[in-house]
Amino acid sequence: GDRNIREAGIDLRKGHARLLSPTEVAVEGDVLRGEAVILATGVRAFIPAIPGLREAGFITNVEAVTLPALPRSLAIIGGGTIAMEFAQIFARFGVEVTVLGRNPRLLPLEEPELVDTLRDLLAQEGVRIETGVTLECVSSRRDRKRIVAHRDGRRFEVETDEILVAAGRTPQVEDLGLETAGVVYDATGIAADATLQTSAPRVWAAGDCVAGTPRFTSLADHQGRVAAHNALGGMPVRDAIETVVPTAVFTDPELGRVGLTEAA
Repeated sequence: GDRNIREAGIDLRKGHARLLSPTEVAVEGDVLRGEAVILATGVRAFIPAIPGLREAGFITNVEAVTLPALPRSLAIIGGGTIAMEFAQIFARFGVEVTVLGRNPRLLPLEEPELVDTLRDLLAQEGVRIETGVTLECVSSRRDRKRIVAHRDGRRFEVETDEILVAAGRTPQVEDLGLETAGVVYDATGIAADATLQTSAPRVWAAGDCVAGTPRFTSLADHQGRVAAHNALGGMPVRDAIETVVPTAVFTDPELGRVGLTEAA
């Protein structure tokens, strides 16, 4: 990948980049200047503030696909898309999987009837699913991790070899010099208009780091093209608004949808 990028005549720098102004970026001691800047910093796993979780240790979806060996048991914190996909992957590898979802519903954005069907299928494959759960604390002893949780006033414990945190994602906006460049953002991401321009002149944003954007690869790809077109002065200026976005949860069977759910 890196070689292809460089052979295409692109100057690829690896390091922590920060905006010094709307047209200047500092990266590893160098200052790069450009007529336009596109921010595409994406998201990272959101780590909930559960006492003892960081000390006990955990993995995210990033480490989950590069584990040197399978754990015998896995507790998954979260009940969204990544939680469901990885619950099934690990269960099919013979791992004892427990899903601990804070929301009373799994996949709360999807159609409940379809989610119920998927939940039953996962349960048949041996996945233990607990929803509406509050996690109190995590501790570890030798190689085992212990999660104390409660639901409806009833406390229970889960002992496991490994913990996978899949409790949503949070945009990567810290330490990018956004304030310095006058780029408005908050915990939901970087503010951008329909053309993906931010509050700073000559600065655009695309993909999962943009506030209010549904987080799908296909949409990020589309936004990248729109942002590049607009940032390079393409005419006419393009809009990135997509009202109907097909989505899929890549379990087996997949749960796909386009348009609104009945509740929406």
